Amino acid sequence: MARQIGLKNIYFAELIKDTKNSCVYSIPKIYERAISATLTPKTNSDTIYSDDTTEDVISTFDSCEVEIEVSQLQIPTRAFLQGAKTAKGMIIENGNDLAPYVAMGFMSKKSNGAYKYVWLTKGQFQIVTDSYETIADKVKAQTSKVKSTFIKRDFDDNWRFQADEDFNTSACATWFDTVPTTFTSNISTTITSANINVLVSATATALTVKTGSKVSNLVQAIQVDGGLGTVDIFTSSNKTLYATNSATITADMVVVATAEDGVTQTTYTITLE
Repeated sequence: MARQIGLKNIYFAELIKDTKNSCVYSIPKIYERAISATLTPKTNSDTIYSDDTTEDVISTFDSCEVEIEVSQLQIPTRAFLQGAKTAKGMIIENGNDLAPYVAMGFMSKKSNGAYKYVWLTKGQFQIVTDSYETIADKVKAQTSKVKSTFIKRDFDDNWRFQADEDFNTSACATWFDTVPTTFTSNISTTITSANINVLVSATATALTVKTGSKVSNLVQAIQVDGGLGTVDIFTSSNKTLYATNSATITADMVVVATAEDGVTQTTYTITLE
């Protein structure tokens, strides 16, 4: 499994409008060189007790604390994040400054060379903490850290979007063009094959599978909506018992494909070849 090993290209976009009916951002702009980013989601939890034991734990999203470290924080960047004014090359920080709501995006390289992409939709940054240190026997370069609290936006309650080149290269190609707003989940269940040695053919309701194939082979061979959906294999048409990965595919088994929306399903019968 590939792990996150990098961070670069921190973008910001001002949240100009956020209502129940619409959401508008400025064009995203890349700012300083990135060093680190720490995202800490917070939840509200309520534990329900009954019959002298825990019955349920209900957790809901509250906010996400963000701290980013950049190589330096230039005056235009600082003024933008704090809502301060600039004049004649200076930043003028006023007690009545109000930081704007912004979206923040970035990309993180993985150990397999692919990238993970992130957008946080609505946050306000705090006044920057400055650190200065005299030159001693070794020069210590100072970096800048800024903190923010991100919340869900009013438009749709979404607070974060994430994409991965291993699963969706098309979304990643234009990730920083605009901040994501409205998306519709795929509600089809089109099956294609990534391995014709296992899955010979697929129609709207039936699959032709190579005799002797294992359940694990078929699961790996099937792609639902290009990998956006999921697949389950049951031992019979009553769909009460999942087939084990090591089991050999039989004609009694059925395949249930679930679309990206997590609701729409199609059941496929199996023919052996």
